[in-house]
Amino acid sequence: ESDAERYKRLVEARNAELTDAIKTLARRMVVELGIDNTNTRVTVYLHRDDDEVFVPMARYSTNPQWAKPGRGAYPDSYGAIASTWHKRFHVNLKYPPDEAEWVKHVGAAEGVPREVAEAIRMKSVCIAGTRLDHDHHCVGVVIIESIKSWTDEKLQDRIEAEDDDFATLRDTAAEIIYIVGNSFSDVQ
Repeated sequence: ESDAERYKRLVEARNAELTDAIKTLARRMVVELGIDNTNTRVTVYLHRDDDEVFVPMARYSTNPQWAKPGRGAYPDSYGAIASTWHKRFHVNLKYPPDEAEWVKHVGAAEGVPREVAEAIRMKSVCIAGTRLDHDHHCVGVVIIESIKSWTDEKLQDRIEAEDDDFATLRDTAAEIIYIVGNSFSDVQ
């Protein structure tokens, strides 16, 4: 019993360190993209194949309101997160700024149930996502969102690039998520 408890503490400590590393990478991603401001946040999610959900592993924003944790799990069947998962990239820079129109839009375009859309705190007008792949395994997604429009028209190209500093940060996050994912269920 003491060995099991010690193993659990070791896994929890290692996962906490890796989660801190993911949060640092998330911060560096928005800095690298030039969108590190109080309107933007980035969230890195681990995909749980067994439950068909995304689990938030790290969230960063310079705005404390947007940095707060949200739900503990997000279904992989709808929304920008599902689009990112299935298509590898998702970029929509023109979500409606009006709250009621936003709820209608994400319902019609992305299949988000109305009650879920209404409950979302950050009704972003720009959302960009990239899937995290490691060693031929899809392991998670990064979702970057803002309540104000981004001005960089090349942002989509930068998010989809395979060989720049953002890609290096994305690939590093994917590797860490892969490692965490292998032991994630051990802690539960």
